[in-house]
Amino acid sequence: MTQQPTLADQDSLVSSSEKHFQPLPGYATTPQPVNGEKPVPSRTLHIYHKGLTHAEGYILDSDNHTQLYRIEVKLCKPFSSKPQVEIFSNANKDDTSIATLHFHKFDQVTDIMIHGHAIAFRQAKFTSTTRSWPSAAAPGATFTWRCDKFWGGDFVCLDSQERLVAKLDSKHFTRTSSKEEGTVEVAWGVEGGLLDEIVVTGVGVIEARRRSRNASITAGSGVTGL
Repeated sequence: MTQQPTLADQDSLVSSSEKHFQPLPGYATTPQPVNGEKPVPSRTLHIYHKGLTHAEGYILDSDNHTQLYRIEVKLCKPFSSKPQVEIFSNANKDDTSIATLHFHKFDQVTDIMIHGHAIAFRQAKFTSTTRSWPSAAAPGATFTWRCDKFWGGDFVCLDSQERLVAKLDSKHFTRTSSKEEGTVEVAWGVEGGLLDEIVVTGVGVIEARRRSRNASITAGSGVTGL
């Protein structure tokens, strides 16, 4: 069945949905531009997929033109030890592999390897939509993706201090070719390796939900062996 937030998640969902973006200079390595205008609180990236099977996708910068990342979803047999998702960075125009994700069919942990660091992207409970990970880019910090609506919907990412770091608008996971799948909005100050972690785990949230929905459809239709 498609995972829904548990009753234990309800209080955090209400408070998360009421949060607003504020610049997070503590995570930044470059200063906020000063031009006499109000500080830019956030930056929106656009997520697209190609084809009907979601086998390939890409993420564009806020100009909706500059490609930052490329996503490959691999077809693996059930219980395979191979990673099912690989993400490449186009920041330097060299299409460098930066991360892999391995989903476990009956486990609450998604194994992520990013920039050579192993990260356990852990689901709070088997039926929960809350997923957390200890950051390699911001040592000592833990970040959490939470569903911002009790009966499903989009996700927000909070840091250890419960500050809003990112929002994931997942659209409707449509299967139309070259359709925008969603956006990920990140607070100013989220850059470099931390931006990579937010994007990679955000892709993990989308893919986990897609797999859950596909499993529900398959189970409901009585199809086996997929």
